[in-house]
Amino acid sequence: MRKVPDLLGLTVDEARPACQASGFLLTEPETEYGPTNGFDAPIVRQRPPADTVGGRGDYVMVWTSGSGGVGGVREPGIPPRPTVVNSEEAERPSS
Repeated sequence: MRKVPDLLGLTVDEARPACQASGFLLTEPETEYGPTNGFDAPIVRQRPPADTVGGRGDYVMVWTSGSGGVGGVREPGIPPRPTVVNSEEAERPSS
């Protein structure tokens, strides 16, 4: 059994050799805070956490921080709900 290395703040390219040296495998990164190239962004979360004991060949999952400005699709805003002034107006059919 081995301890999982602390990968927070590292890029995926920096974390991969640290995992391999400890006997763990690194998953492809998930993006935590917006679109980015996950390999260049810092790791902001990992599972299992650092210093957890695991077996040789176990996977470590990582999430990277997005820059918010690289690629991706911006979702449209939700339009405001119509305001009902009184219940009579709400019950009348519109013409």
